Amino acid sequence: ACRLGLVEYNGKLLAANLVLVCNKQATYLHGASSREHHELMAPYLLHGEVMRQLKEAGCKSYDMWGVQPQDGSLKNWAGFTRFKVGWGGQYYEAPGTFDYPIKKILYLVYRLARNLR
Repeated sequence: ACRLGLVEYNGKLLAANLVLVCNKQATYLHGASSREHHELMAPYLLHGEVMRQLKEAGCKSYDMWGVQPQDGSLKNWAGFTRFKVGWGGQYYEAPGTFDYPIKKILYLVYRLARNLR
């Protein structure tokens, strides 16, 4: 099952995330937050509440996906790595994720467009 988490303040959406739950394991799939009212730290509130609910539901783990390699080689990952490491937990290395395009031409167009950003 998937869970959608939302944090609103004064009618404005400040943070959202999508979590997949399967066999007592939860995986953080995607999230986003607004810079508006950043002092409220909505992403922290959201993850804290999600973890509380998952634990209450019997989940044994919450995988927040990747962090910066321990050698620090991916500098642009430093910010979200700091966020994730701040929750505690354990570092473990898993196989990477890979794209297997079914429609290779469309995938090529997608990759070109993404690289232009």
